[in-house]
Amino acid sequence: MDHKVDMVIATYTVTQERKKLIDFTVPYFTTNVAILYRGEAIPQKVGYLRGSMSETYLKGHTKIPYKNYHEMYDALLKGTVDAITSDKEILEHFQKAHSGLHLSVLPVKSDYTIGVRKGDKAFLKLLNEIITNFKQNGTLAELREKFIGK
Repeated sequence: MDHKVDMVIATYTVTQERKKLIDFTVPYFTTNVAILYRGEAIPQKVGYLRGSMSETYLKGHTKIPYKNYHEMYDALLKGTVDAITSDKEILEHFQKAHSGLHLSVLPVKSDYTIGVRKGDKAFLKLLNEIITNFKQNGTLAELREKFIGK
């Protein structure tokens, strides 16, 4: 980060490559990677978000990258792809709005963390303390239930 951004809060997974560029807080959320698909057959063409970690778990499938969720969802609904992959909670939300879609949760965990400017130890320590406090006092669990569900 070149001092234009203090932190990145998103569905941002820690990777070795990213660790070279920025520091990461302790995880504030853990999910599983999942595949949302139409029909009963094993999906062959699978859409994923360009730059996401989901692509790394697709073996033996034709992988189709998309630049945003809207395009990816649209491709699934139109039949351009047989399935899409992302984090479980994200796909569950979409599945609720569209009948006939099936969700398969993969045995792959993904931790969400906050990305912080490399070397900003004081800010990283502060954020880690806040996250740890929120975990211990139940705030993170309350927020998860309020915005995501159980």
